[in-house]
Amino acid sequence: MLDSTTSSIVRSIQHQQHQLVANPIPIRTENGGYLHSEESKKKISLANKGRVPWNKGRSRSEEEKARIASGVRERNRLRLIEEAAAKNMTVEQFVKERDAVKLQKIELRQGRKTDAGGYLLTDETKQKISQTLKDRWRMGQVKRRDASTYVKGKTGVTRHTTEAKQRISATLKAKWDNDEQYREYMIERAQYDDHDSRTIRQRISQTLKERWKDPEFRSKMMEQMKNRKSQVGKLTPIEHRQKISQTIREKWQDPTYRRIRFF
Repeated sequence: MLDSTTSSIVRSIQHQQHQLVANPIPIRTENGGYLHSEESKKKISLANKGRVPWNKGRSRSEEEKARIASGVRERNRLRLIEEAAAKNMTVEQFVKERDAVKLQKIELRQGRKTDAGGYLLTDETKQKISQTLKDRWRMGQVKRRDASTYVKGKTGVTRHTTEAKQRISATLKAKWDNDEQYREYMIERAQYDDHDSRTIRQRISQTLKERWKDPEFRSKMMEQMKNRKSQVGKLTPIEHRQKISQTIREKWQDPTYRRIRFF
């Protein structure tokens, strides 16, 4: 059992702890104010819910814009003076050095530019990417690809195995039959793709018509057409046409394909 003095001390400590939780000690900021407590933040949030901001839809006057611009320029000037003083340099020396460093970075970046318009990675960037991938592998965020579902083709390109293709096909067919939202999305996407392809063909057609108005382009194309090899005797073989016909017939036997084409 605790004596009366010890019990009193314990109760006093518990009361102080309760008071700290209910009324936390205010924390001063560098500008002399106080940080909001979590309780005060919740009160402010609830009080402002549903209220329209006073400046919604309001445009600034030219005088206001000039005053803001003047304040920003003054803050930038003071910051520049502080940075120059930290390096024991004059403002002119600091600006000259800063611009030289910036120009050097631009030149280095331009030197890494590729013919395709991109940029080669620096060693530092490669190390960051490598470390990030290692961390993701260690935390299990990256799954290793199942090699049994892929096979290398004659050209060296990795493709799905026949079994994997069948599994994917069965999964998509089941999703089409059971998921109405997915089915509507795919139909809408097919319509969009068809419309988009028509738009592209029209744009290409218009571009070619404009180019044919150019005498130099017309002369070049006419010369190529005159010298091209005859296609007589090189028509699609009957066997090939029959194979295409058979494939199309089989596709039309699929209710899903028929539903999409008639939509």
